[in-house]
Amino acid sequence: MLLEGLLINFIILLALGVLLGVIGGVLGGNFGRRRTPLPPVEEYHEAELEPISETQTEESTSESQIEEPPSETSSDEPSSLTQQAE
Repeated sequence: MLLEGLLINFIILLALGVLLGVIGGVLGGNFGRRRTPLPPVEEYHEAELEPISETQTEESTSESQIEEPPSETSSDEPSSLTQQAE
């Protein structure tokens, strides 16, 4: 008898909770539908200037090294040509 009373009480409270949830959802949906739409949000744009990264600085130093003519290789080339001619 006690177990049946608890079971019935639990079912009634569960049904009451579900009913309150449905009513809250309906009311919230109606309020949300009537709400005026907000203006579109502007997109975020990052700064146009970017800091120089490490790879760019390495590229600039390697380019300056390439532009300088190596003096050792120019002296080695004629000697190698003379060795081949002999």
